[in-house]
Amino acid sequence: IPIVYCDKCGTVNIPEKELPVKLPDNVKFSGKGNPLANTSSFVNTKCPKCNGKARRETDTMDTFVDSSWYFLRYCDPKNNKLAFDHKKAAYWMPLDIYVGGKEHATMHLIYFRFFTKFLRDLGLLKIDEPTLNLFNQGMLHKNGVVMSKSKGNVVTQDEIAEKYGIDTARFFLLFVAGPDKDMEWDDKAIMGSYRFLNKVMSLTEKKIAGKDAKSESKMHETIKLVEENIENFKLNIALVHLMEFVNYLSSKDQITKKSLEVVALLLNPFTPHLSEELWEKMGNKPFSSMQKWPGYDEKKIDKKVDAEDELIQNTISDIMAVMKLVNMQKPEKIKLFTAEKWKYNFLKKLKKEMEKTRNIGDIIKAVMVKEHGKDISSL
Repeated sequence: IPIVYCDKCGTVNIPEKELPVKLPDNVKFSGKGNPLANTSSFVNTKCPKCNGKARRETDTMDTFVDSSWYFLRYCDPKNNKLAFDHKKAAYWMPLDIYVGGKEHATMHLIYFRFFTKFLRDLGLLKIDEPTLNLFNQGMLHKNGVVMSKSKGNVVTQDEIAEKYGIDTARFFLLFVAGPDKDMEWDDKAIMGSYRFLNKVMSLTEKKIAGKDAKSESKMHETIKLVEENIENFKLNIALVHLMEFVNYLSSKDQITKKSLEVVALLLNPFTPHLSEELWEKMGNKPFSSMQKWPGYDEKKIDKKVDAEDELIQNTISDIMAVMKLVNMQKPEKIKLFTAEKWKYNFLKKLKKEMEKTRNIGDIIKAVMVKEHGKDISSL
């Protein structure tokens, strides 16, 4: 802090031409007290006013102070004359979103906002707030306690990388909970992420097929859902949809190259190394990270495909529920009874009419089918 203490003049500011006050290189760190205070060559100086004996201030600015303005330096990093050009700062600022832990609210955010308003008052900035949005990320726990070196409960990146590869750790951390939620580290659960990523790589062993309308529909829907959830910071939900698409492709004997490319591109923000590996295995160059985001076409999303899959999944779930209810492990035969075709058309019409009116007489007139009049009336 650029101040000296003089017995004659009192507290004196260092003249601007002598700034910045540079820290000495010959400091000895004993682990006791402020090392600068014990460095006489730094402490003992002359008063800028009377040229008499003076002592330098040995307190230094908190690191939060430095980190509270250097974001503006990113707007103009090669400027050798100014901290930043105000026109460039006006172009880039304010930030779209600030991501930080809740503990930052009483520390960094206060300085961050103070500097912005201070520089605004000097006419160097035209904004009142440094960021438009704030996102508080959750904390990582182990054995019910926040991970920290001081508590000795940190799982290091090297440990994970050696066992599973660092992309597995990335995937697990993003998948297991929403980014705004606290989460508990689980050594067993990480295996699930590891198995899934192996399943992704096994897709390269599938036969490559030509165009497949159902796969194309699912592909475009997956791109849409992943994109929407990333934009809303629901990264875990984005990964759920991506996993569903990978599981669908795994169930097929043949898949399209386009589907596989989309998997690689959608994975890139989450598991960059695996994404590049997948991209190269398909014979693509240069890097998946240098490609455009795949983008989706709403017209190519077939809602009937989803309805069919949903019906199949619901049917399987119903069968499993009945089996559990009657405590049956391996039934010899399962019979499915489906309604007559006219009932499906009738129910479609019925739902449509019920949106218009709840008058029973009007509804029956609108949905009546002569040969099934008695059934429709009772239904």
